[in-house]
Amino acid sequence: MLNTRSKIVNGSGVKFPDGALGVRFDGVNFAYVPEEPVLRDVSFTLAPGRVLGLIGRTGSGKTTISRLLFRLYEHSSGRITLGGEDTRGARLRELRDMIALVTQDVRLFHGTIRDNLTFYDTTVPDERLLEVVSDLGLGSWLRELPNGLDTELQTDGGDCPPARHSFSHSLALS
Repeated sequence: MLNTRSKIVNGSGVKFPDGALGVRFDGVNFAYVPEEPVLRDVSFTLAPGRVLGLIGRTGSGKTTISRLLFRLYEHSSGRITLGGEDTRGARLRELRDMIALVTQDVRLFHGTIRDNLTFYDTTVPDERLLEVVSDLGLGSWLRELPNGLDTELQTDGGDCPPARHSFSHSLALS
């Protein structure tokens, strides 16, 4: 299994514009098994800086759509663009580093609020973290905590339950 090569190949390294980027699915089709499509002619546009929530029944394609955007799967036809650039032209690592995804079941790490927002990346400035928390409407909640960004979180949910759900979803924005 370790010797299995992915069928998804790196693009040539298309240059994406700076800043927030729009997402567009244009007539996208996908099948796990050839001749048995699970997504047919999916089209939507998400403006830069907007958030999209995919809802639907189990098996309706929500996870598949997110995996197509990350190029964990390759669509069979149609076009997926990010900032107007076709995702097939992107280097996989660069593409995946640019996109945030929040799943239905978000887990917090045992650590501080800062650790959870940055995934232990010490290069993220506090100003950016405070901006994200404020944008989520959690600025006053954070200011009330005695240690602010350095507040330790418990993984069992014993800490500050009212804001916990919103905070856990801020991970994707940091």
